[in-house]
Order: sequence, then structure tokens, then C-alpha cells
Amino acid sequence: MPDHSIEAIDRHGEKPQIISYTNAHSLIDELQRIIAHFQDSTFNRLGIICKNEAQVNELYEGLKRFVPIHKLSETSETFEQGIIVTTIQLAKGLEFDEVLIPYANAEIYKTEFDKSLLYIAATRAMHMLTVLHQHNELTPLIKQI
Repeated sequence: MPDHSIEAIDRHGEKPQIISYTNAHSLIDELQRIIAHFQDSTFNRLGIICKNEAQVNELYEGLKRFVPIHKLSETSETFEQGIIVTTIQLAKGLEFDEVLIPYANAEIYKTEFDKSLLYIAATRAMHMLTVLHQHNELTPLIKQI
């Protein structure tokens, strides 16, 4: 997003990944694969950043039996190490070594306001960013290069 008053910070890491999944089950499988890679890394915090609380709850319930995961909510008193699932609004101002943005589908992210939400979520990543979307439904707000 163009804003000439913002000074860029040089971040180091891999180019962002864009990953397609076919259904809710394959999304959980893909997240488990990415989380396993994170757990083998030297990183301390992985943020799974969702647009709304319903998505947060769905992923938290789908992942908690497989991996230790924390849900960051308005009532949270601490910012935990490890794997954190939260909304974009609560992630604003936080930084994670790695960020996953699930549900980056065209019907979920479609307006100019949604574009700003994606920007906030994406810029929470210090080293690694992964965007996940349902097959053939990537939001056009994300430009693939």
C-alpha cells in the first residue's frame, strides 16, 4: 500500500509462499505440515492470523489436538511463545517470526478495507509469510509475481 511517510525496514527471509488447499480438512493438514517445519526451526513465534473470530475458533479447534497452540483473544493477559492463532485486529502492533494467513479467498478478502486488513496481517511477519487459499479462489488483492 503506498504511503510515502513509512520508512521500510529491511527484513530477511524467504519469499512469501502462496499455498492452495481443497477443503477444510486439507487446510488443517497443510497447517500441520507448516507448523512441523516451524517447530524444527529456530523461530519462537508463529502467528496464524485470521480475519474473524469464527475462523480463529475453527482453526484452534482443528489444530489443538495435534499441536500445542494458544488462542490470543481480547481477554488474554500474555503474549505467548509458540503457535498463536488470533484475529487481524488483535495482531495489529505485534510481530511474529512466521505468519500464516489462512482463508485468503476472493469472497473473504474483496474490498479496499479487506486490502488494508491483509496488509496488516502480512506485515506482522518478521521472517516468513505464507498465504493459504481455497483452490482457484485466491483473493485478487494479492498480486502474484
